[in-house]
Amino acid sequence: MARGGISSKTKRLATAALLSALGVVLLELGALIEVFDMSAAIAASIIILPVLLEWGGKYPLLIFAVTGTIAIIIVPSNFAAWMYIGFLGYYPIIKLKYEKLKRPIAAVLKFLTMNAAIAVYALVLWFVTLGGKGSLADLFTQGFGGGEDSISVALGWILLVLVEIIFIVYDFLLTRIIIIYNYRWRQKFQKFLR
Repeated sequence: MARGGISSKTKRLATAALLSALGVVLLELGALIEVFDMSAAIAASIIILPVLLEWGGKYPLLIFAVTGTIAIIIVPSNFAAWMYIGFLGYYPIIKLKYEKLKRPIAAVLKFLTMNAAIAVYALVLWFVTLGGKGSLADLFTQGFGGGEDSISVALGWILLVLVEIIFIVYDFLLTRIIIIYNYRWRQKFQKFLR
């Protein structure tokens, strides 16, 4: 038992629950204000970092699972929550594992993971919107609503390139946040948990 009768495990679980709740709030704000859906998913993924860096193990996975599940239960059509579950939420966890490898290998694994997540998302969207019929071009032109909401195949590929660029910026941002955390916030977080 820790001082005051509260065990370390209880404090960790309470912190994980608090951060999960904050992540759900961010994802739901992303659902309310659709312009901020990706920003909300990124912010919710960053919440995992202190726990990941301090404790590792099961707590970051617990925060990811609870945050994503509750956000989807509250608003099933929440695009921010689906982005969080599909890639952004677990990426900080695998980023740290990949970065223990040599830099070129880590970079390749990061891009393979991100592109695999995009492929899974496209397959799910293809089955849901087109019933598994047609091609990727049909997904771009019909899968996003058809009519006025449809996009051209060229625009679809441009969006894919933009997603790759956003991923590079996101990875860079996570690296900088980890550095800032280690130099400025780590002692405060550790003091908070005493």
